[in-house]
Amino acid sequence: MHKKLMLKLTRIIFILIPLLTMLNGNVNAGWSKMDSGTISDTALWGIWGSSKNDVFAVGGYYDFNSWIFNSTILHYDGSAWSKMDSGTLIDTNLLGVWGSSATDVFTVGKYLDSENDSYNTTILHYEALCLAEEIYGENSEEVKMLRYFRDNVLNKNPIGQEIIKLYYQWSPDIVKAMEEDEECKKEFREMIGGILPMIK
Repeated sequence: MHKKLMLKLTRIIFILIPLLTMLNGNVNAGWSKMDSGTISDTALWGIWGSSKNDVFAVGGYYDFNSWIFNSTILHYDGSAWSKMDSGTLIDTNLLGVWGSSATDVFTVGKYLDSENDSYNTTILHYEALCLAEEIYGENSEEVKMLRYFRDNVLNKNPIGQEIIKLYYQWSPDIVKAMEEDEECKKEFREMIGGILPMIK
């Protein structure tokens, strides 16, 4: 994505943020079937989400052609499920998933050690790139403030949830651009710094 376009789109998002403090989301009750896009014989054992636009599901399926159990990690972005590459060993079964945020997710399970004919535990960690963390640091007061605003204001309404989705979708490209251009990083820092007083 072009740097100037990215900067303009991000500015539009941050202009909208103060308006969202006055909006409330609608809640619709009832279950509906969702298409996960998984193959047959797939079992999902765990699910967790930071919002309705950011949900992870884990499990696995048995490949009867190779007689190997393969792990499965799915992510839901609010419109569709997509498969994520887990990078796990063969014969791995993922049994649970939990996260502290959309950028910090853990999954646990077990894999077969064919040499010793025994199962061993496995833990995987997913850490997405975050624009604010790159600028201020992971445990800075600014990032803590933005996380609180994300979880307690933006995440409470549909428009805010869409902004969260776009923020994490664009963050890797923006972080890469900032790493290559110090002036770009300065502009994003000023942009985010401008909204911090509004959300205190």
